[in-house]
Amino acid sequence: MSKRRLSACGAATLLILSLLSGCAGTSPDLRGSWILVRDGEHRYPAGESPGPGDIVKLVTDDAFATTGRAAGKFDGGAGTWSYRDGVYTECIRIHSNEALMGEKVAFSCRLEGDLWHHAADFVAKGRRYVIDEVWRRLRRQPCDAERPDAGAP
Repeated sequence: MSKRRLSACGAATLLILSLLSGCAGTSPDLRGSWILVRDGEHRYPAGESPGPGDIVKLVTDDAFATTGRAAGKFDGGAGTWSYRDGVYTECIRIHSNEALMGEKVAFSCRLEGDLWHHAADFVAKGRRYVIDEVWRRLRRQPCDAERPDAGAP
């Protein structure tokens, strides 16, 4: 009986620790669509679905891509990613900022519900970059073509 209580207590403790640790410890599920809601001190008025000017990040099993408009011009990039021990790492293959192409950037990260916080401080091609971003997971919304009343007059 005491072993059963101990294991139930241990399981509850592990569950609480995993919920509090976010990106730390086990690998989080970062796959999906994300929208940038904060970059440093700048907050974006991101809606539930992307609109003109929004910056989005798409994450698959091993690749990522970002696209959008920042400061009135196209901004985006793509490459591969990995995660280990609380560190999300991007290997940037292409980017609108050529100085970032070929860079490997390690971000400290944490998940808080649907918010993904990640930050990095690094030098690329002689320039220092300080990135402190918050992304919000986008929920799947049906396309007009998928709605039952889409074809109705």
